[in-house]
Amino acid sequence: MAGPGIKERLGVEEITRGIWKALLAEFLGNLLLNFYGCASCVGTGAGKNEVLIALTFGLVIMAIVQVSKSLCGKMATHEKA
Repeated sequence: MAGPGIKERLGVEEITRGIWKALLAEFLGNLLLNFYGCASCVGTGAGKNEVLIALTFGLVIMAIVQVSKSLCGKMATHEKA
């Protein structure tokens, strides 16, 4: 009467199967946000433009969502039971 092992109960196989795509998406997201977001905050000598900074951060986050969605597949909120 041996039931499922501890690895099956914890779902280790589900985690390790798709971990590399998720890690790649996380790395690219952090890279894009830090590079472009921080670069938009560097002044060009004419003063800081808050609208430019806000638009840059918004567009970078939009790009991160698109890259993550295409790398990781379906989002959790759209999966059917």
